[in-house]
Amino acid sequence: MKKKEIYITSIGLNIEDISVKVVNLIKNSKLLITDFLFKKDENIIKIINPDIEIINLSDIHPTEHKEFAAFLFNEIYKYLKKYDRIIILTNGNPLYLNHTYIILYKMLKDKLKNTKIDVIPSVSSFDYVIDRIVKLGGGLTYRIYTYPFNEIFKNDAGVIIFNPNNISSYTFIEIKNMLRNYHQNHYFYLIRVKTVLEEEEIKKFKIKDFIKIIKTLDNRTTLYIPPLNKEGKNIK
Repeated sequence: MKKKEIYITSIGLNIEDISVKVVNLIKNSKLLITDFLFKKDENIIKIINPDIEIINLSDIHPTEHKEFAAFLFNEIYKYLKKYDRIIILTNGNPLYLNHTYIILYKMLKDKLKNTKIDVIPSVSSFDYVIDRIVKLGGGLTYRIYTYPFNEIFKNDAGVIIFNPNNISSYTFIEIKNMLRNYHQNHYFYLIRVKTVLEEEEIKKFKIKDFIKIIKTLDNRTTLYIPPLNKEGKNIK
């Protein structure tokens, strides 16, 4: 009996950011399940493989990562009875800051032990963000902070915060403490890179407005705080 195969792949943030390896998988597969494609972009997949069946779940907007991971698992399991190979197509790096797919990957590995499970990412949001930061003059020295935020941000290197909307769950005093190494006129950037869902947007604010701004963010924004020089001044 042929061993079943499941590949968790990605298109990066844009449909053109797809690896040759993923293209070859699509060419040689009969089913693709995606949660990150507009209907119009299905035509691009059909150019790669006109005969592939596409299950598009991009209209589903779950509130919980565990809930959506379980839903995806059930969909995969249902089609695994019919197909020997299933391609899952999402965006970015599926196992980096993507809680749904981290949970899904563990579920697949735990429950489908006789099935080959592999992950093949394309260009991720991280690559885009670093490119924008370099163009802003931020250089390549940075620290990445992720939720939960249990330390004071250090100002000797750039600070990158994915999902900064989670900071809004902290108290005023806790947020002020995170930022204690920056003066009020220092600045930060909010970066939303261009995706199939939205246009690119980069905005600049001062630290004194941080708490007000942080309450308006969603999970598609990345926050960048440039470092200070040795004299404590802004690095342009």
